[in-house]
Amino acid sequence: MKVENGGKSMKTTILRKSALVVLALLVFLFTILGEAAPMGEAGPQVATPPLKVTMRPLSDFLDAQRTASHKFFPPVTDYVGWVDNPATTFALVDYAGLVNDYSGGKLGTQVNGSVIQSELADGSTQIAVALFTTHALGFAQSVADLISNKLKFNKTPTIFGNKAKDVASGAEAAVGQSIFWITFSIPRPEAPLPDLVDVLVNKPDEFAPINLSFTATIPGKCERGTRAVLHVDQAGPPGGGGTEIVEVVSEPCT
Repeated sequence: MKVENGGKSMKTTILRKSALVVLALLVFLFTILGEAAPMGEAGPQVATPPLKVTMRPLSDFLDAQRTASHKFFPPVTDYVGWVDNPATTFALVDYAGLVNDYSGGKLGTQVNGSVIQSELADGSTQIAVALFTTHALGFAQSVADLISNKLKFNKTPTIFGNKAKDVASGAEAAVGQSIFWITFSIPRPEAPLPDLVDVLVNKPDEFAPINLSFTATIPGKCERGTRAVLHVDQAGPPGGGGTEIVEVVSEPCT
């Protein structure tokens, strides 16, 4: 666990998150206009526009996030977690509202966003998803603790926040906001959308994720004018090469 005093301010976090919203919208526009063309000696080539661009219901995506086959934190279905590099802290943030559903809506999690589908000239179909989630449950665990406990996630204590089953039993919930943007492919336009666990973990070769950006800020309880805050900032191509930050810092209460 990385703990700092005043390492980041809430104001800075809000500004970064606003910038990511703009970035996501720009990338969506770029997807609509066409895929990136290769660089030549004369510079970038003209992009070829997709044959067809449609908006799919957000429910097509959210409903698919309940289909993962494993449950590391039962009874909640698996969703994508985040680890810094080098691996020190593991975090989960309820970007799809799965924990909220399990709690009967008591956390008040709200998920908004867009799903854009582009049918490309080469026969592939690309999906671009942007999720904006509020009141999302977040918690973190020590990677060293997980390893020593033989990766028994649900039985390993947290270093920030509380797990869903503990919150259901009366433990205090740490909730905050997240922004998630990702692009990937599906085999045909009418194909169902996948669970992100399959896209990023189980079957990346099948769904060919191109890029992703995830940022979250989950504040803890205010005590003596400060509070622990979980920050996640993951961006770049899946599999490495981007930003990998998962940390718990001490910040002034606002």
